[in-house]
Amino acid sequence: MTLVNLLPWRQQRRAELKTQFFVILGVMVLLAVVVAWGINWQVRQKILVQLARNDLVHTAQSSLEQDIATTTELEKQRSQLIGRLRIIQDLQGRRSIIVHQLDELVRIVPAGVYLTHFAKIDNRFEVEGIAEANNRISHFMRNISRSIWFRNPVLSEVAVTDKKILSATSHFKLTVFENVPDQAALAAYAASTSSANGS
Repeated sequence: MTLVNLLPWRQQRRAELKTQFFVILGVMVLLAVVVAWGINWQVRQKILVQLARNDLVHTAQSSLEQDIATTTELEKQRSQLIGRLRIIQDLQGRRSIIVHQLDELVRIVPAGVYLTHFAKIDNRFEVEGIAEANNRISHFMRNISRSIWFRNPVLSEVAVTDKKILSATSHFKLTVFENVPDQAALAAYAASTSSANGS
């Protein structure tokens, strides 16, 4: 006898395949969601780590910038202090120079020349005086040129004073530049002045 299957097996098979498909699809979607969430979580963790590193770098950079600013300020203060020390040392070293210059001035002013004004401006001297004759002024300028404490005398004005007040006197103005000799010149000068004083 022949058996005929009259049950709707094709529809059941389709339903089973459809159910299987949706189960597989759901598993795949769930797996995709889990994988996506895992990737997203991993990326967020890396971002958080990188942000922490960035914060660390910014903190270190701010600290370095403060250190650089402090170092710059200290360098500026150091330069100022060195400048002040140099000025003080220069003043201490030059303190005796004006004494030598005034002493030298007394030596080189010839007879017949009388100084009425002597002022120092930076590294030059403004000198005014009265001379009995013009050749006395020339002699004074030669003495200045030979001095180790002065250099480059420049005569800026010579005027004959009123003959009724002082007979044949000349009023003169000089500009003289200071000279700071080295140790060898000072030693030679000291030897020459001591020998001149001894003789």
